Amino acid sequence: MSVFLRPLVERELERCQPLLRGKPLTLQFEAPEEVSVQAIPELVTIMVSNLIRNACQHTEQGTIRVHLATCQIVVEDSGTGLPEIVRARLFDRFVRGSEDFTDGSGLGLSIVKRVAEHLGWTVRHDPAATGGSRFTLKFVAT
Repeated sequence: MSVFLRPLVERELERCQPLLRGKPLTLQFEAPEEVSVQAIPELVTIMVSNLIRNACQHTEQGTIRVHLATCQIVVEDSGTGLPEIVRARLFDRFVRGSEDFTDGSGLGLSIVKRVAEHLGWTVRHDPAATGGSRFTLKFVAT
């Protein structure tokens, strides 16, 4: 099944708006071209939703940028970033970015990784230039 990613990402950004209430935080979406993939839409939504929601929950101010390109989706935030000890186990189950963060079960990123692998995609984390986190989903466009 062919999935167009721009409307899917736009829908997830809209769904995350309530998480921004009261925060001096801007969501930016860049999609220079339409991109489609062969995938089950619900699985792609799970990954994109988890990454955007995490960025919204863990960023108190600044910017969250989502960039859709030919073969990747990048979600980058200006949050506090992740400690080295957490980065090493980030995609393991029950790992949370901060001990102070009590919402969530620590399963989101492990689910993202499993779904990505199921679809033949990859997911990686890098520290963002802004000090926050940068997650990249790589795929083959159709």
